[in-house]
Amino acid sequence: MTKRQNAALVAAFVGLVALYVASNFPSLYADYLWFASLGYDSVFVKVILYRSVVFVVFALLAFVFLYTSYRVTVRNIRKSQPYQPSAWFAVGIVLGSVALGAAYSGAWETFLTYLNAEPFGTTDPYFGQPVSFYVFTLPAYNLVIGYLLLLTLLALAVAVGLYAYEFGLEEYEEALGVDELDSTQIEFDPSKFLDRVTTYAYGHLTSLLGVFLVLLSFNFFLSRYSLMFSESGEVTGVGATEAAVTSPALFVLALVAFVGGLACVANFRIRDNRVVYGALAAVLIVGVVGTAGAFLHQGYIVEPDEFNQEEEYLSNEIEFTRSAFALDRVEESTFDVSEELTREQVEDNPGTVENVKLWDRRPLRQTYNEDQQVRTYYEFPEIRTDRYDVPTENRTRQVMVSPREIAEHDLPTDTWVNRHLVYTHGMGLAMSPVSETDGQGLPRFYMENIPPESDVGMEMDPDEDQPRIYYGLSMESYNIVNTETPELDYPALEDEAETEDVDLEEEDVEDVDDDELAEEEVVQGGNVLYSYTGDGGVPLSSTFRQIAYAVRFGDHQIFFSDSVTTDSQIQMNRPLDQRVETIAPFLEYDDKPYPVAVDGEIKWIYDAYTTADGYPYSARTEFKGEEINYLRNSVKVVVDAYTGETTFYVFEDDDPVINTYRNIFPSLFEDADEMPDEVRENVRYPQDAFRTQAEVNLEYHMQDEFEFYQREDVWEVPTERLRGTEVEMEPYYIMMTLPGEEEPEFIQILPFVPQDRQNMIGWMAARSDEPHYGEIKSFQFSQQEVIRGPPQVDDLVDQDPLISESFTLWDDQGSDVIRGNLLVIPIDDTVMYVEPVFLEAQGIDDAIPQLQRAIVTHGDTVTMQAEFEDALDFLFGETTPDEVVVGDDDDAVGTLDPDDLQRLTGVYQEAEAALEEGNLIEYAERMEELGDELDEIDDAIAVDVNETAPTSPEDGAVDTPDNQGVDAPDEDELEG
Repeated sequence: MTKRQNAALVAAFVGLVALYVASNFPSLYADYLWFASLGYDSVFVKVILYRSVVFVVFALLAFVFLYTSYRVTVRNIRKSQPYQPSAWFAVGIVLGSVALGAAYSGAWETFLTYLNAEPFGTTDPYFGQPVSFYVFTLPAYNLVIGYLLLLTLLALAVAVGLYAYEFGLEEYEEALGVDELDSTQIEFDPSKFLDRVTTYAYGHLTSLLGVFLVLLSFNFFLSRYSLMFSESGEVTGVGATEAAVTSPALFVLALVAFVGGLACVANFRIRDNRVVYGALAAVLIVGVVGTAGAFLHQGYIVEPDEFNQEEEYLSNEIEFTRSAFALDRVEESTFDVSEELTREQVEDNPGTVENVKLWDRRPLRQTYNEDQQVRTYYEFPEIRTDRYDVPTENRTRQVMVSPREIAEHDLPTDTWVNRHLVYTHGMGLAMSPVSETDGQGLPRFYMENIPPESDVGMEMDPDEDQPRIYYGLSMESYNIVNTETPELDYPALEDEAETEDVDLEEEDVEDVDDDELAEEEVVQGGNVLYSYTGDGGVPLSSTFRQIAYAVRFGDHQIFFSDSVTTDSQIQMNRPLDQRVETIAPFLEYDDKPYPVAVDGEIKWIYDAYTTADGYPYSARTEFKGEEINYLRNSVKVVVDAYTGETTFYVFEDDDPVINTYRNIFPSLFEDADEMPDEVRENVRYPQDAFRTQAEVNLEYHMQDEFEFYQREDVWEVPTERLRGTEVEMEPYYIMMTLPGEEEPEFIQILPFVPQDRQNMIGWMAARSDEPHYGEIKSFQFSQQEVIRGPPQVDDLVDQDPLISESFTLWDDQGSDVIRGNLLVIPIDDTVMYVEPVFLEAQGIDDAIPQLQRAIVTHGDTVTMQAEFEDALDFLFGETTPDEVVVGDDDDAVGTLDPDDLQRLTGVYQEAEAALEEGNLIEYAERMEELGDELDEIDDAIAVDVNETAPTSPEDGAVDTPDNQGVDAPDEDELEG
């Protein structure tokens, strides 16, 4: 190619890059403004800068290397014949270089962490390298070597292809254009090809091969360090075979490849094929010998004496895995289980008992959406659990809570104005205690309705507080606020205006005074209107900004709408996950951000993690779809639901990974002490971290090498039955007093069973309250005691005939029985199981699940009662089957006549037999007779018969020795 052509090629390369930048500039500018609005413009600039630098360096290096090799190829071909290459080769090199640069630009994070790495303070016991070398340095080295190997292979492939095409043709025309060749005469002649390559291109190809071998030698050398993550034998990391054979073999292989590569480059002058063949053969032989040696050593030396050979390496694996997942911080203790549960124990643990989580989030979300939705365009996307100091009760209660967000998929009319200008925000929270109902099987609400009301002093007044939710879990679209079209705030109360859905278009609000709307809410068309007063979003203060965001979202309405003015603000990245991942994509995020009510406002707390897959000797586990071997919950992200202000707080300042990112982005993170106290009170230990630590702990709680090798005490996470399906239990939050502590606290627990068995072996707890936040305790039962595990308790419940009959009866009457999560509740030195039972009408889409019963199990005793307290009474024997206290008034106490009791028992047994035979008519007649008999008994029964007896149509249940404390459904419930 001529100099002019070369200049044109370079200009094309530069022009292509410039075109890419220019076409993306509006979006980049729009994103920059968004980062700047949050105070994170330096983060955006640094990421773009380093991404651009990596792109330019890698693209330019690829272009120079590939184009130089291509030019050498063309020059060598011209030595043998006239040759004019197609311009498409050069164009392909330009496009390929740009593609490589773009592909590797995403590696900016690898290079930045390499340059800003923080030490871990620990070295590996085999190579003596610091842990930071494996986490930060080795990935950068591997990336560079891999990139150079790829370039060399590409250059070699292009050169060999051109040489093969041009030197391997038997017949040539004077002009060698493809169109001028007679294709029937084209044949590839290997001997001619080799002769011409040796004559004209020998130095080029051997040099490229030599460079490839040199780079391969560095790759072999670095592969020695990658043995720290090997899972080939009994040990994760370097084991006996890796130490004795594989690592030395890789070192020799690296040395042989390096020498062979230099020899191939030097052969540029010598031109002796034996050098090339010898170099390749030596690398191949050493590789085969090393692989065979490792196989033989493992099979004939290690495996016959495996434990003794691997003992020291097993110790390394246990130590480093426990350190990588912070299991070395777990406080372990023995839990001596008592078979007795007493009333005194319950009374001594009121915080535990009054906060037993009967409400399950799955049916409760449906209940919230049916009972508290108010309008179809609202929804409760998720249910979370938390704890609050309840003002009127003067105590801390565990609650279920969910935000009321806009359901964009259910707008009355899905127009651009409605989606982006009118239906902009949700309103308030719904909150209910975990253990209470309203007496009708529905939750008792601490906070409900619109505007948010509360009978316990937790209300949110939209006029004085700020319960509006502009940023949340399910808000997919961007908003434009402060426009000429007012926003829907919430449906007005019936005594304020007609309650009808709003469908506002611009012409509908011409009579609304802008100044009046800015100062206060306006009721119009059955709805309260609102104008945003916060500083969340990017001001659309110029035409260029409006154009930039129109391009950014591909939406011309942003520019052309008359409602959008220079005073308007655009709110983007409103879903929490999208928001935090856009700001800090290098962190991993929890699946369950949760809302917090703080002084009349709503904040979101989002847990974030630092992870790595290069911690030496640490076993890998799956986390968020990736294999990791290091985990820390180092960051809590707080997002203001009204303004979108997003703050990253560092909670583990001894984590080298987060400190490395703090070196890179010093303006992004704040210390945990900077978090407002009222927000910090609701911080909790996250489920994703706890679940992962618990799963790793199933094996790595064994710290004795022989026990670990034999897998003598491997644990499993037990299963439970949920809607007829066996599922693995999830960690759950609970208020309880830990053994050895005096006050109840908000913790997260998970029970364990031995591998392939179902009895409970222990449980783990993660603490959330200050000053013990983040502390994890592991309680292990005695190996000599057999304590029922969750699967066995499920079996015990399923085998209870009256519970089974009750479920069948409900099902026959058109109700679906939903069994909630089975909860393990430790109380002092014993364990109780609690499982809620919900009913839901069959075949009705908007059915509201109701909490109907609580199943409580302790030891061999199972009881199902309408109230949790009633179930405890039965466990303590405070209500017996044979006695029912009666009297004419509160002071009159006596005993039910045994003959009456026998007669009632007989009628009940007849009803039970009819039910077993499927004779519902006979069953109904016997139940009616039972009701008549009860009516004849003294009206003043002092004890609620629902606690102790079989059901009757009107008066409830009378307990008999046969029903084992089961409160079966009565006719009113069945009809309901």
